[in-house]
Amino acid sequence: MNKKFLSVALFGALLAVSSGTFTSCKDYDDDIDSLSERVDANQATLDAKVKELQNALDATKQEIASAKKAAEDAQTSAEKAEAAAKEAAATAKAEAIEEAQKLVNELRGSMDQYDEKIAVIEATLNSINGQLDKLATKEQLAAAETALKTQISALESFKAAIEKLNLGTELPEMKSQLSTLLGEMAELKTKVSSNAESISNLKSELSALSTEVSNFQTGLNTLNDLLSQRLTALTFAPSQFINGIEVVNFATLRYTPWNNLLTDKADGKKETSINDGKTTAYYYANPSSVKKSSIKGLTVITNDATNEIKTRSGEKISATIADISATGKVTVNLKKLSEGSFNQASDKENVEKFAMMAIQAEIALTPEEEQQGISPVVTSDWARLAETSAIPFIHNKEAATEKDADFAHFWNYSTIHDAANATDVCTTEGQFILKHLAYTDNTLNLNSLVEVCDKEGNKYNAADYGLAFEFNLIDYLLKDNAEQSTNQKEFATISEEGVISSRSRNGEALNRDAIGREPLVQVILRNTANKEVVDVRYFKIAWTSERVNKDLGELIATFTPNNKFACNTSYVGIVGTAEMNDKIYTVAKQNGISKEEFHELYKLDGNVYASLDAAKAGTPAVTTLGTIQEVPAAGSVTTFNLQWDIANIQLTKEEYDAGKAVRTVYGRYIRKSDDAETYTFKIVLTLTVDKMAFVAGYIQTYWNTADLTTSNINKAFQVNPALTDDAVYGISKFYDCQLIADMLKGYNKNSGITEVVDLVSNADDAEFQFDEARVKVLLGNEWSVRLNGTILYKNNVKAAEINGSIIRLYEETPSVGAHSFATSAAQELLGKNVPVKLVATNCANITVELDHFLVNFINPLAMTLDEVKESFKDLLTGGSTISVEKIATITETFGLKRTVWADGKEFEPANKLVQWYNVGGVTWDLTNATTNLKKQGESIVISPDVKASKWSDFKDKYVLEATPSEAGAKSLTFKNNSGAHIQQAFQIAVPVYVNTKWSPTLADPEMTIVVLTVNSGETK
Repeated sequence: MNKKFLSVALFGALLAVSSGTFTSCKDYDDDIDSLSERVDANQATLDAKVKELQNALDATKQEIASAKKAAEDAQTSAEKAEAAAKEAAATAKAEAIEEAQKLVNELRGSMDQYDEKIAVIEATLNSINGQLDKLATKEQLAAAETALKTQISALESFKAAIEKLNLGTELPEMKSQLSTLLGEMAELKTKVSSNAESISNLKSELSALSTEVSNFQTGLNTLNDLLSQRLTALTFAPSQFINGIEVVNFATLRYTPWNNLLTDKADGKKETSINDGKTTAYYYANPSSVKKSSIKGLTVITNDATNEIKTRSGEKISATIADISATGKVTVNLKKLSEGSFNQASDKENVEKFAMMAIQAEIALTPEEEQQGISPVVTSDWARLAETSAIPFIHNKEAATEKDADFAHFWNYSTIHDAANATDVCTTEGQFILKHLAYTDNTLNLNSLVEVCDKEGNKYNAADYGLAFEFNLIDYLLKDNAEQSTNQKEFATISEEGVISSRSRNGEALNRDAIGREPLVQVILRNTANKEVVDVRYFKIAWTSERVNKDLGELIATFTPNNKFACNTSYVGIVGTAEMNDKIYTVAKQNGISKEEFHELYKLDGNVYASLDAAKAGTPAVTTLGTIQEVPAAGSVTTFNLQWDIANIQLTKEEYDAGKAVRTVYGRYIRKSDDAETYTFKIVLTLTVDKMAFVAGYIQTYWNTADLTTSNINKAFQVNPALTDDAVYGISKFYDCQLIADMLKGYNKNSGITEVVDLVSNADDAEFQFDEARVKVLLGNEWSVRLNGTILYKNNVKAAEINGSIIRLYEETPSVGAHSFATSAAQELLGKNVPVKLVATNCANITVELDHFLVNFINPLAMTLDEVKESFKDLLTGGSTISVEKIATITETFGLKRTVWADGKEFEPANKLVQWYNVGGVTWDLTNATTNLKKQGESIVISPDVKASKWSDFKDKYVLEATPSEAGAKSLTFKNNSGAHIQQAFQIAVPVYVNTKWSPTLADPEMTIVVLTVNSGETK
């Protein structure tokens, strides 16, 4: 609570130096004032201020060091005095900065603790008061005046910060008190300046001022306590919903009475209902520190779904606060006061009508707040009112849920008591036991095990509905030995309060005779109003010895085949003779025991356990950790070792990443004469896990980059079109060009590579897959990967596939000797990079990605177009014709880059390249032609833009025809049908392309359109 603007030491320094040598701390006080005015400053600003102040402090420390050095070097008393003054001033600056640092750090931790700043003023005034005894000279008085100016400035800044805060009705009085303080401090400054002889009066006034500050602090603390306890909001915390709407539910319980309690279901003839008219709702209060005593009372208001106000809740529902937790959770008990149901019938199909409710809390106000007219109530948000009907059941409190636990409602009679008659022996020994209890003083209140619920998981307070539990012991016979049966009922007693304890057959309480017995308990849920039985359930209690266990710790075993993980491997661990002597026989009993005596007294439990607690209790045993058995030591019949057999360890991804798999099994020895005395131990198997790794290299000629490392995910593998003389994919196998490659060709390895799995070590399988994580990034959102990464689609069109190490663009082949058809999605991948990854999987089905790269599908063909040097002429009979037959040249883009098409025909028919690439003639796309002619009103003008208009806009005047057709045109003819000659030349731009299998519109990238000129004809 003692924040300081200026410390006591600072004032001592100020009052001990003359005005001529005093260095003001105003610059640093300005930093403090700024912080006071910005109580809502963000953390970044405060962090910057910390750094700024630290820099200033470091510089000031340098000043102090320089002043000390000057004092040491001073020759005269005047020089020493001057150096001492400089050191004192620098020290004062440093202390001011340090105080500013403290304030910044405190603001960073709790910027809302504004009330503590009052203590700052009080501490400062005390500091001044302590220094007034030292005032003697005019210079010292001037220094004190400067200090007071600093404090008044700081107090003014604090006043500005206070005015920004919402302090309720106390603010006017606080502002008034603060103004008074400022005035009195101003008077104090004047007195210090003008009258050095009034020191004693000044001290008296200062003491009075300090008292007022203290009173002001007390008032502020009171206000802060009041505000921290005053309720400002209530938020409903629903636990049930109906059709998605938060509800407060009043439940009615209905049941059919039981007449015969030894049957498995109720046999009554009529149904009974119980409506207690009570429920509990939960709200969260703001602030969370609200106290229950500050809320005078609760009221419930209700509306219907159309907001028609119903009667006040005094006639419908009453509400009381049961508790307010430390986190502000308010538990509200509600009581229904009317007989009618809250549920409402609707006259429209699929339309609900229902009532709603909200809580109004009346809060305690101060007299000043009542005069100000502040609202005395806080209203919560609204919730739906509902009434539901449920069937009550006896519920086992230890069951996790109603649906997944077969003992949630305990068991019925015939399940546990499977004998036909009460005098017949049952075969359910060791089953349906709810608790194992020591026979001694370990009694149990059976009421702690039961509660009331419905099968939807809702719980009900039995007392609210007038329900109570009863517990009875039932005849239950088990075989005691081959000659007789024993009624387990004889070994327990249940008191009227429901506390069960052990007894012997002759009635002695807490007797050892009860060990191993399993008395059967009947639980009855009864309606106390009419004595009817609502529900009946059964369970068993088993009496045990007092358990005594000694933990032997870890027994070290030697494992075969080794301590390395391998799938489908059985591991055998042997705890050898030395380990048995050192860890078992030597520590058994108090001072050890011989191996012969140990094995005579104790036997190995045949079960294995997953934890020490399970081993101590002997339950539950597990089978996933194999078996433990005693085996004779090599060459001996009297010395025993322990053997742990465990097979088929399932490796987890976390264990693979860690490179280690650990399996721990627990076992125990049991005293033969009393199985409550045990020795427990554990055996640990630690396996190292070999990681899968990429072990091949790259054949550089297949890739387009020299940076061939697994870390380079952008290295590209080139997929060339299959050549005509290739025996596997060439013309002897396929009719036309395939875009296909074996990705294994890009890798090398000393032992050779025949399968994808050869590329990695410690893997059982490996495969190439399309890299789904990068497909959308590189190709677009329309692309996706399916079938475990082997098929690439664009939307629903198949584009590419991977089969083993073979990657290919997808095409459909109708029959042998005919052209196949590449899909539109496959054609889009020409010239693009497709992401692929190498994925390896080990025998534990753990998958890792070991290599990433791009597959580049080369576009097989390129086309170039010659310029058309001829031009059309107007006014020619039959039109003007130019030849375009030899305009296109098509070549391969790889290998020898052979010419496929030139001078208007297949270049070398013997190579069958036109068939291989399915090349058609050059297409002149007249439909999409454009021109620089442009209609302007009734006129036609010539624009500099050859794409100014569609050529078809002038089809009524001019015609452009291709011979024999647009596809494979050899000549073009221009006709003027307008009846008027052309006076100026104009242009026509025609898109030109070639049809091929992989590029249906193979184009010249430099001349995607060919510009033709129409010149005017000669006239006289």
